[in-house]
Amino acid sequence: MDENNYKQKNVRKGHPRTFRQRLVLFLRQLRKKDSDIGCRIPPSCHLSHGGLGCVFSESTQIGENVIIHQHVTLGEMPGRPNVAPRIGDNVNIFPHCLIVGDVEIGANSIIGGLTFLQDVKIPPNSIVYSEKKLLIKKK
Repeated sequence: MDENNYKQKNVRKGHPRTFRQRLVLFLRQLRKKDSDIGCRIPPSCHLSHGGLGCVFSESTQIGENVIIHQHVTLGEMPGRPNVAPRIGDNVNIFPHCLIVGDVEIGANSIIGGLTFLQDVKIPPNSIVYSEKKLLIKKK
């Protein structure tokens, strides 16, 4: 039996094929997030989708009742250790946000999806979002 027929018979559609792919999938399902041991996540903090793809640095400070959706990074800037985001209480951070450096997010704020924040102070009760326009050019 040749190798292609073997693969087709023993692999269901949509399932990982190699040992490495299966191992990565298993570890993702087991941990679902990547956070340093020193990062304190309060019990009232809700990680949507189990924190899938989230990365938190050790010195990140997270307030009470914070909702963090999938694929959010809260981290330090290279070369600036222990300078990490401080998230206030009752903040909602939507998917695919990158929040790095000396960022302070005030209480009751909303951070929209696909937002990049670096070294800024967000006042309490704010809504922050990225206003990027889609550009389509003809060849």
